[in-house]
Amino acid sequence: MAWWKSFKAKLFLAFSGIAFLILFSTGFALYSFNQFGDAVDNTAEVTIPGMIAAMRLSEQSTLLVAIAPILAASEEEEELRETGIRIDRLIESIRNSVGFLIAQEGQADEEVIFRISMQSEELGKKLSDLKDKSLRQLLLKNSLRSVLKEVQKSHNEFADTVSPVIYGTSSLTSLFGKRTARQISSAIKDLPKAEKTDSATDSAYDEVAKFTQKSVSELTESAIREMGYALDIKAEGSLLFALLHAGAETDSTDTLTDIRSRFKNSRSSFQQAAAIFKNSKLAQRNPVLAENVYELDKRISALGQGEKSVFELRGQVISVREDIRQVLSESRELAARMAKQINNLVLGVQTDMTTLQKSTKESKHTGESVLLLICAGCLIFSALIAAITIRVISRHEHDLMTAKENAETAQKTAEAVNKKIIDSIQYAKVIQTSLLPNPENIRIHLPDSFFIWMPRDIVGGDILFAESVENGFILAVIDCTGHGVPGAFMTMIASSALRRIVKDECCHSPAEILRRLNFIVRNALQQDTGYATSDDGLDAAICFIEAGNNGQETKNGFVCNPPLDAQRLTFAGAMLSLYSVHQNEISVIKGDRQNVGYKKSDPNFRFAEHSFSIEKGTAFYMATDGFTDELDTDNRRFGTVRFKYLLKEIASMPFEKQGEILLKAFEVHKGNKQRQDDVTVAGFGF
Repeated sequence: MAWWKSFKAKLFLAFSGIAFLILFSTGFALYSFNQFGDAVDNTAEVTIPGMIAAMRLSEQSTLLVAIAPILAASEEEEELRETGIRIDRLIESIRNSVGFLIAQEGQADEEVIFRISMQSEELGKKLSDLKDKSLRQLLLKNSLRSVLKEVQKSHNEFADTVSPVIYGTSSLTSLFGKRTARQISSAIKDLPKAEKTDSATDSAYDEVAKFTQKSVSELTESAIREMGYALDIKAEGSLLFALLHAGAETDSTDTLTDIRSRFKNSRSSFQQAAAIFKNSKLAQRNPVLAENVYELDKRISALGQGEKSVFELRGQVISVREDIRQVLSESRELAARMAKQINNLVLGVQTDMTTLQKSTKESKHTGESVLLLICAGCLIFSALIAAITIRVISRHEHDLMTAKENAETAQKTAEAVNKKIIDSIQYAKVIQTSLLPNPENIRIHLPDSFFIWMPRDIVGGDILFAESVENGFILAVIDCTGHGVPGAFMTMIASSALRRIVKDECCHSPAEILRRLNFIVRNALQQDTGYATSDDGLDAAICFIEAGNNGQETKNGFVCNPPLDAQRLTFAGAMLSLYSVHQNEISVIKGDRQNVGYKKSDPNFRFAEHSFSIEKGTAFYMATDGFTDELDTDNRRFGTVRFKYLLKEIASMPFEKQGEILLKAFEVHKGNKQRQDDVTVAGFGF
């Protein structure tokens, strides 16, 4: 009998087959587990940190570009210094992020990272140059303001001087006229009285007539001459001061040159009139007045000529402003290139992560299939040798436990990363909440009021703004593009812009606030350029409540004495309306059909402003569209009609109760559906 037919040979062959399957399954399992472990390690140590670093780099570069217009628009040296410090910190953070990406082993495109590093350094130099030019512009404006104060002072003194000149000239002319009249009267009285005409009488009459004609002619010429130089001094002097003021306000070099030329010509005429006045009878009678005219001529010359003149300073301001615009334009172009490189880098990291996930899933699927086949083979051979089969099964169970432990380790790693992200968003909510006004502080000025602010996610795109200003109080409801983190970023831009407009620029007109807010948002997001990658903006409703009671200065600014003695309310809106209820009648003042900050938002649009006296017992409401657009379980909107009816029903109730009723009505309408949008409502009354 052939040896291979023997029991021992068969047993040996069976054992060898089982041993081969066991060895193969063990080796393949180890290989699969090692591949899975390497994928997890690469994800935890390289891919996820690289993704976070790339996203942080994108965020930092966006902030750096957004700060540049703020730096150029700084009006105070301290503000300029603080903005410069922020820019330096951002550049340092960008260097750190780039350094981290370079240090990561296996990064996809080192050339892209190197270009980003070089572009960030170049952008830092541009912004440093922008800071220097902004500081020079600020110093030049301060110098120009000082010179303009001197111009105003000289203008006042000119007005005080030219009036006595004209009055003196008129009085002197009147005096000479009376003297001439007396001389003519005396000559007429001395004429011989005769009943008939003879040659002697005719001769005397002819002499008196000639004397009268000569005297009147001399008086007329003198009056015209004296009054002429007086009027020339007044007209040319007024023109000179008008040209100085116009020169200080012009933004065009050509216009400034034209005004300067006209100033030179007018000053020549003024000097001629002043020279004539110096030799006039009035100047001889009143040397102090003549000296004042002479001093004014010297001061006007100093204000219009020299390095510290109005025209020279304004010319330097215009030149520096053009340089700033050029640097801003170059910075935006450089930032656009840098943003493109960063986006490519983020896309590359995302692609690597997607590829890694796909590869891991395929490897896992293949491993599972092979392991199933091996297990099937082992089960067939287990009928021959039970002990060997049990050993194989035991070993396989051990391998499964190891895979489970590795999977649990990977899950914990992913949960830790997710927790960090959630914690970051939670902290962003703390930051966004700190931007909101304290309702208790608002109730100091508006005791009858309530406020609802409910972001759809952890953070949102709605925000309230309240500020006590001189002789009043400003309250605004803002609805920014988007929800969550993007919306929160927009609220930070809007809140910062509003504080700058209201507090720094002291603008209290709601329509003007919207116009400036439109400019700042479009400029901050570079949506006023052709290469802008975003198209975001906001809707707003702004009220200025004018108070009758006096305010007081505090370390935080001007605060009206609470409670607010409201007399007038001025409203302007961009897509949002103001609701008012008085004597059970509701009125709606609609905002303009014009958004704020978008690419297509008209930068020259003039928002309509509505101003009216406040009647006692009137309740006012402002709300974002998140309340009226909310859908119920049948996908029906809450609706503006229902919202107005609800306001009309609750207007006579205490405001705290009104807020509770609105919230309850909103939740009943929404049911168990997830909220669609951020919701903000402000109500107040007098």
